[in-house]
Amino acid sequence: MYSFIEQAGRELKQINFLIEKIANKSTIELDGWLYVKSGKDGNNYYLQKRSKNNCAVKQSVFIGTDASEEVRKIKESRFYAETLKRLEEDKRILEALMPQFLDYGPSAVTEAMPKAYSRLPAECYDDERYKELVEWAKGEFDTNPKEFPPGANITITNQKVRSKGELAIFNLLVIYGIPFRYEQKLVLIDTDGTRVVRYPDFTIQLADGTIIYWEHAGSMEKPAYFDAFCDKLRIYYHNGITLGDNFIVTANREADGQGMNTENIEALICEYILPRVKTMQKDDATKSVL
Repeated sequence: MYSFIEQAGRELKQINFLIEKIANKSTIELDGWLYVKSGKDGNNYYLQKRSKNNCAVKQSVFIGTDASEEVRKIKESRFYAETLKRLEEDKRILEALMPQFLDYGPSAVTEAMPKAYSRLPAECYDDERYKELVEWAKGEFDTNPKEFPPGANITITNQKVRSKGELAIFNLLVIYGIPFRYEQKLVLIDTDGTRVVRYPDFTIQLADGTIIYWEHAGSMEKPAYFDAFCDKLRIYYHNGITLGDNFIVTANREADGQGMNTENIEALICEYILPRVKTMQKDDATKSVL
């Protein structure tokens, strides 16, 4: 089951990592404060202002301009100091919150109840909306008529897919019980008003009815593939399918030998999609095969 505690734990780990990195940065203890003044020549002139003998009288010492290395170091030092302050405060909040957070998963709730309530009816665990999404994924739909290449990749549900990247995404969606459709036909309108057909790699419906489209770009290092994919993005955008909203794009990094990071794919599914698909779920839920 999606767990806030696990997500908070990952965030805390990232915060500790950043604190360690920033703490090793060299810092500058500025006696006073930095002040900038715009010159008539359009340049910025930086001054170090400080009180003299702890009284209201202030001294101003010229440091340099935007091009000055000392000015750059002072700015950088202040930036890291402010970042570190925020990280340490977030760490304090998370460490205080995590022990107080109550898991609302069905199993956790059941364990906290008196023994007389231990055998709860199945309705307490049912997620009717999720059942509807599973039925939707199983329903009939028009799919890509293009033949699969020889030696096509085979998923854990014995489905053919066109690339190793799609194979990894397909299997992870199945493992986490995300209802989806593979290469469902999608009719769109091009910028010139003509109808065009595309087949997004994955079409996912969320519990609130939102449709998310997921495209995996497996050969961006090839110029023809790159151009065709960019044209697909243009058409999607024209039809309201936009990155950061209802559209996900992942890609292989074959050009630099990095391949595909399935850990990031899994995190995307667990943290972004799963909580918006399953609203109720047993903690020991088994794999769902569509």
